[in-house]
Amino acid sequence: MDVTIVSGACIGSGQCTLLAPRVFTRRDDGTADVTMASPPKRQERRAAKAAEHCPERAITII
Repeated sequence: MDVTIVSGACIGSGQCTLLAPRVFTRRDDGTADVTMASPPKRQERRAAKAAEHCPERAITII
C-alpha cells in the first residue's frame, strides 16, 4: 500500500488524522501530511477508512 495526499486538495477537515493518527499528521496550516507512506498491515485498514471519509478525496492509495 502506498498512501499519498494530492497536493493542494486537502482542506484540513482532519478526518484522516482522527481515523488514522499514525499514518497522517496535521501541518501548522491545518492541512494533512502523510507520516507513513507505506503503513504496516495493521494500519492499512485505518488508512483506507481515512481515504474513504476524506471530503475532498485528497488521499490516494495504491
